[in-house]
Amino acid sequence: MGLTQDVAQDFEAFYQKNPYQQKEETADLLVLNFDGKGIVMRHNSLRECTKKTAKKNKE
Repeated sequence: MGLTQDVAQDFEAFYQKNPYQQKEETADLLVLNFDGKGIVMRHNSLRECTKKTAKKNKE
């Protein structure tokens, strides 16, 4: 027999089993949303060395 036929033999028995006798408790969902933009950098607040590096990386 092929692999597919071997697996198909236990198909019905597998789905008739109910390993979860007790219902799981539910809780509130925690939903997070991220825009992927990162932290806004305020150029007027940077040190001179960091300003130069930021300007160089921007080019």
